[in-house]
Amino acid sequence: MSFAALDCSKISFGPGGASLEAARSLAQHWASAFTAGDLDGLLELYDPAAALFASPAAEPIVGAGALRRFFGTIACNRPAARLVDEATAKRLSDRSAFVEGRFEFARGEGNWIRARYRFMLVRHIRSWRIAEHHSATMPLAVT
Repeated sequence: MSFAALDCSKISFGPGGASLEAARSLAQHWASAFTAGDLDGLLELYDPAAALFASPAAEPIVGAGALRRFFGTIACNRPAARLVDEATAKRLSDRSAFVEGRFEFARGEGNWIRARYRFMLVRHIRSWRIAEHHSATMPLAVT
């Protein structure tokens, strides 16, 4: 599937809550583009002024240019991502929602690292875009 042709307008946040299938689909599109190294497809999912709050970054990564540099640098390590569970979605308004869940990522042939993510989506004219992306590695279990 071409991410340029992705129609996120089918992500419905009508009465009764968000469509978990559509939310999971958006998260899966993100994971697929990340794993494929499809930088343009990945950036299509973000609002041009989006902010990324990622574990390895000391400061928020803000704007299309900064996101391109960040993900472009990561792409050199041949990353992979896979969703661990079904995403949940929470409606905030007709124009915004949260999508969150857990995923695993690896760099090259490395070990899989478990993490969690939260996307704040904003409604554009005909699609949903990620306005804020929070991602952090999962804490170690306390025994």
